[in-house]
Amino acid sequence: MNLYFKGKYEEAREIFTEFIKKYKHSKYYDNALFWIGQTYFVQKDYGNAIKYFENLIVMCDNHKLPDCNKYISALYKLGESYINSGDVDKGVEILHKVIKDYPDSEEAELAVNTLKSLGLKD
Repeated sequence: MNLYFKGKYEEAREIFTEFIKKYKHSKYYDNALFWIGQTYFVQKDYGNAIKYFENLIVMCDNHKLPDCNKYISALYKLGESYINSGDVDKGVEILHKVIKDYPDSEEAELAVNTLKSLGLKD
C-alpha cells in the first residue's frame, strides 16, 4: 500500500500480484485484486482495471473468496472504468446498480455524484 500511495503503481501491482499467487485463500485476496485494478485505473488503463474489478466481483458473486469487503468499491470502480473507457451506457448501468443495491454506502454517494457530473439523475 505504501508503494501505491507513493505513486509507484507498477511496483505495487507486482507485490499485489505476488500476493494473489501465494495466498489464494487469504482474507485479503479481494483487497489485493481490488488494488491491482486500482493501479490500472489511476494509470488510465481501463481495460485492465475492468478485468480485475470484474474478476473480483464474479469471484464474490460465486462465493469463491473468504471475504468480499471490496465488493461495493469494485462495483463502483467498474462503473467508473467503463465510463472512462467510453462505454458510458454500461458504466451508468453499473452505477445505478450501486445506488439501488447499496443506497447507504459511500460508493452510492460517489455514484450519484458521477451521474450528476454526466448530467444524469440517479
